[in-house]
Amino acid sequence: MIGMDFVVNANEYYRKMGAIAKKVIPYVRVSMEILAKKGLDIVEAHTPPTRTGRTKIRELWKMTHSRRGTIERYLIRNLYKNKDVLMYMEEGTPAHVIKPRLKKMLRWVDEDTKEQVFAKIVHHPGTPAYHMVAQTQKEVGYLLNWYIKQTFQMVDRLVKT
Repeated sequence: MIGMDFVVNANEYYRKMGAIAKKVIPYVRVSMEILAKKGLDIVEAHTPPTRTGRTKIRELWKMTHSRRGTIERYLIRNLYKNKDVLMYMEEGTPAHVIKPRLKKMLRWVDEDTKEQVFAKIVHHPGTPAYHMVAQTQKEVGYLLNWYIKQTFQMVDRLVKT
């Protein structure tokens, strides 16, 4: 699965921060929700609007939210069935030849002319590496560092009062 997991564990905060955690946890939960939503927006922006079959892969990124006890989780993942296609888009592919396996001819609809195209062999030029997840992790990493810095500043203010 290609995805990202954001987890807030309130027990960890309570154990390490004591009474201050009660004031910090609501801020952390809201921050993590905002961060997860921004992460979803970023990964959708980096995913090319490639159409495989009838579906655009960009439209299949979804975020789920679950809460079990003190653990809150935001999971961003792609619901596209063929995970290999996502890995090829993430890492790219070299030039290669495509041949039919079960039939005698390959067939597809040209997106520009909307006509059916038939071929016995296709010399694919390769797919560029989009690094959609890697770029998203990098950008979300900057945001996460900012939220962590803000949280520590909040803790410092609470400790001083």
